Amino acid sequence: MKSGAMTVKRSRCFNQPSERDLGFSLVEALASLAIAAALLVGIMGYFTTAYVGVRQDGTRSQAVSQSERAIEATRAWLMDQYAQGKLDTSAQSKQVQPGDLASNGFAASPNMNTTVTYGYAQSGPPGWEITVTTTWQSRGQLQTYQITSFFGKYDHAKSRASQ
Repeated sequence: MKSGAMTVKRSRCFNQPSERDLGFSLVEALASLAIAAALLVGIMGYFTTAYVGVRQDGTRSQAVSQSERAIEATRAWLMDQYAQGKLDTSAQSKQVQPGDLASNGFAASPNMNTTVTYGYAQSGPPGWEITVTTTWQSRGQLQTYQITSFFGKYDHAKSRASQ
């Protein structure tokens, strides 16, 4: 080789990328990170909303269960009152006291308020209408579940003796 000649460095294979083309550039890496972060925020929002919905459904199910237990305890209490001749046929609605329900196995959840009223039915078959209302707070709003049942006026003493 002559002393003033330029030397050209050639790679062994022309298909290999140069070192400059290997890996990701900083801009590509940051763009990928930004897209991944945006997707993650969206997915987290979806799961948060789903969790809140599941939790509300659980509380609603608890309210339904508590209301049904209150209905059953009220029916047992009314049967005792009827057997003792203490139920009247006035149309005025009366509230059942929590102690009366507790004596029949009902225990209310501390984060829910359950009220039970009953009154003699004005129309239809003779008997008493029972209304149970359960309220609770959910996401700053008062939620209400109400269930109504009927306690018929017939010879409950014979019915109870046959059980």
